[in-house]
Amino acid sequence: MPRTQSSDFFHLDLTVAEHLPLSKYGLIGIGFNAFYWDQFTGDSGSGAVLGAFNGRAQGIGPVVSYVSPPICGHTILTEVKWLPETDVNNRLSGDYIWLKAVLAF
Repeated sequence: MPRTQSSDFFHLDLTVAEHLPLSKYGLIGIGFNAFYWDQFTGDSGSGAVLGAFNGRAQGIGPVVSYVSPPICGHTILTEVKWLPETDVNNRLSGDYIWLKAVLAF
């Protein structure tokens, strides 16, 4: 069975957001998220029959978050990101939608 050894890559993710108070209902955040992904060594192994294919991708999109007030001593954070890719080389391209939920205790 052919095997492929994945390469080394660099990933940077950045969020810039402003959090606004919602009176006694917590905080809402609005802003943008950007990412950069770069594969700096090529794939190898018998499964890499099409070559190394060093990939690269970047994207930017909006982000919305909510932070609840303490509920029974715990805070809940939710975040939704939409990341449309703006530049893709040697990778499948598309848009990413992320949903994150965190319970702080």
